[in-house]
Parts: sequence; C-alpha cells; structure tokens
Amino acid sequence: MARRCPREPSRNRPPTLPVRGSGLNRRLRHRLPPLPLRRNVAHPRHPGNTSHHHLLERVGMPSAGCPTPPARRRPRGRRRRDPFPPDAVAQQRLPREDFMTVSTVRRSALVLFFLVLAAASVWWMQPAFLGLPGGAAETARPARPAGQALPVEVARAARERVADQVDAIGTLAANEQVNIAPEVAGRIVAFHFREGQRVEAGAKLVELDATIANAELRQAEANLSLAQDVFDRSQTLVQRGAGTQVALEQATAQLAVARANVAAAESKLRQLTLTAPFSGVVGLRSISVGNIVPAGQAITTLTQLDPIKLDFSIPELFIGAATAGQTVDVRVDAFPDQRYRGEVYAIDPVIDAAGRALRLRATIANADGALRPGLFARVSLTTAVREDAVVIPEAALVASASGRDLAVYVVRDGRAVMTTVTAGRRFDGKVEVTRGVAAGDMVVIAGQIRLRDGAAVNVIDAPRPPAAEPPASAGPTASVRPERRP
Repeated sequence: MARRCPREPSRNRPPTLPVRGSGLNRRLRHRLPPLPLRRNVAHPRHPGNTSHHHLLERVGMPSAGCPTPPARRRPRGRRRRDPFPPDAVAQQRLPREDFMTVSTVRRSALVLFFLVLAAASVWWMQPAFLGLPGGAAETARPARPAGQALPVEVARAARERVADQVDAIGTLAANEQVNIAPEVAGRIVAFHFREGQRVEAGAKLVELDATIANAELRQAEANLSLAQDVFDRSQTLVQRGAGTQVALEQATAQLAVARANVAAAESKLRQLTLTAPFSGVVGLRSISVGNIVPAGQAITTLTQLDPIKLDFSIPELFIGAATAGQTVDVRVDAFPDQRYRGEVYAIDPVIDAAGRALRLRATIANADGALRPGLFARVSLTTAVREDAVVIPEAALVASASGRDLAVYVVRDGRAVMTTVTAGRRFDGKVEVTRGVAAGDMVVIAGQIRLRDGAAVNVIDAPRPPAAEPPASAGPTASVRPERRP
C-alpha cells in the first residue's frame, strides 16, 4: 500500500503533524550519534535533513517520494538565540589541560622555585640574625674544644633602696589667687602698685573717687550729733520729772539710727580703697586712671606663688596606695634640669567617672617664684619604699629554657647555673629581683648567648667584694615606674 504524503498545512489552521525543519532536528538532536570535536576545527552541528531519513521513518515521518512541504515561517521579531552555541559546547568538551599554555607552566614553576629558595635562605640565616646557635651561624663558628671554659663578664647582686612610684601628669596652680575688684561703682583716681610687683597683705592697691562718700559720712556724723543732743535732753527731763518716757524712747531710737548711718558711710568710704588681702604678686591691669568701673569688675589679680599647688590624677587602681603625706617628685619642661619635691596634703573623696582617676593635690616650695601656675608637670608619686631590695644589671636577664620566664646565669664553682628569677621594678639600667638571686651572687652580664646550663666559664674582670654598705637611709632613691601589663 502506497504511503500517502501529508497535505500542505493551511495557513488558517495549525498543522496536525510536525513539519520538517530545524525545529524537528533540535528535538531529535539527542538521538544523533556524537561527533568527534577537535580544537580550531569547525564542525557542523548536524549534516542536514536528508542524512537521517531512517530516523524520520521510525517516528512515522514521511521521507522518500514525498515533496518537501514548505517550512513554517517564524513571526517577525528578534530571533531566538540558541542556549548552547556550537563554540560553547565545543569548549565544554575540551580537556582541561589544553587551556594551560607552556608559558604559564614555566612561569608557575619559576615562581615556586624562587619562593622555596627564599624560605630556605630565611630559615638558614635566622639563627645568625637572632644571635642564637644553629644554622649558618653555628656552621661558621669554629668548634670549641670540649671542656674549655667560656669567657664571660659578671656583676655582683647588691642591695639598694628602691621606691615604687606611680607616674602621672599634673598642672601647677597658685596657692591663692583673687581678682582685685571694687565692691561699689566709682572712678579710679590712683594706682598704688606696679604691675608684677610683690606686695604684702594690707597694702593699698587702688583708690577710687571718695568725694560723695566723704560728704555722706559728714552728713551721717552731723545727724548723729543731733540725735545725741536730743537723747541727752530727753534723759535729763525724765530725770527731773518734766519729760515723758515716750519721748526718751524716741530719742534713743533716733540715736541708734544715726550711729548706724555713720557706720555705713564709713564702710562705703573704706570700700573705695582696694587693699591686698594676702601677700603675693600683682598681675597686669587693663584699666587706666579716670575710668569708671562698675561694682565687681576686675581691675587686676593678686597671686600667691609660695608655696605653689600641684593638681594631678592617678588611675583608680592605686586608690589604696595613695595617702596624704606621700612625697612627689616633680619635673617641668621649662626647667628640665631641675627636680622639685612636694608633699600630698589632700585627696579628692570622689573618683572621676569620666576618666576613672583619683585627683590628688600637693604643695611644692617655691621661694624663688620660678614655678608659675599653669605649667605642665610630670609627677612621680612614691607609694612604697624598700630599703634592702636586691638589684642586678638589667643586661643579666635572659629567657629561661621554656621561654616563658626570665632567668639569669649565676656563676657557682666556675660554672654557669641558669636560675629562674622574678623581676620587680626597672630603673637606670638596673632591675629589682624579688626571687631567685641573693645579695652577693655573681650573675653573667655578657657572653650569655654561648652559655648552656652547667657550662664552664672563665670570669673576666670579676668585681671586688663590696665594702661596708652605708646605712639604708643614706642610699639613693630609685625612681621607678610601675610595669604596664597587657
């Protein structure tokens, strides 16, 4: 029976069977055998519609003897892009090693070689940089015969006076300071001082116009004289029985008022003359004679410089160590070669919540007036003193075998014995030792790098035994700082 060819689909209704075209080939692409792909060779995705007639026959599509129906037209517009272009599929099927070129491999190999060479050089030279045995430093060092003593320098542990001090920053302030200002308004008629002059307490400084005040005083004195006469007559009349008691009482009251008016006039007159309330140095003035000043306006200042105050703060951690009567060592940048000593006399009862600090106030003798209020000061507060502390040179400290503690080499019977120590305060190239070393022990201060625990040593320039120690009170005070722990 002859196979009938499908009719050409009408444009008015959709076709009942799929037509031959690129869309059918895409639906049948997964049934096609894979084609070998090579780099830089263009291969067609499929050979065409006529090379797979046997596949079309399997799915019931006509092939031979039938005219090829016209392909359906796609609606005009942007063409649909193939999600899997031939180039992308070909690249996905390429082996991974083909993407790396020979130049990239060579560069990677060279970079890796130089990195390994640099790491080996650093490892080889590290002992020489750190001064430790091993590596190139150990190879370059000539071998020392077994049993030969190593030359070292030693120092003897001694007892010294060590003071615990807390470092702080403070500001100098005047012991007393006041503004010279009138209590009443008036016109300046005279100055009785020179700017910067030292004056004593009670000295006359400024004089205001007292013309009106003197007139008011004379008027008050006249009223007082009249009131006194009225009182005397009233009292005489009462004694004779000619006067009344009421008149006497009125005269008594008028006399008291007159006396009060005189006292007020005298006080106002005294207010027109400004005097120094205490001894000190007069400051600068910006008002001249003839100016009218209101009540309360400052004309100049009076400052007392001896003694001078020092205000400073310490962390709240040392609140238990701060007490009144402790000494402070003070330095100012204006006089770097001078050292001043003061004494704490007041401690603020309240901790500053913003800075978590305790405010202290001390006084410093300032007879020559060199220190001025407002100067920046570096303060060292002495909190504790140890008269017989064991002190060694700071150069004697080395790391222990574990690397976590400090140690020193103590020379005993010609051998260096590593001893773990506990360090205290450090000052002037010295360190206080609270455990591990006793006074009189000889510790190695040079040549420790080549030493091992128990190694034989040859002491060079051994110090002589110390003479009789002076009294502890006569020893110097070591100014030290508290160690900051992380």
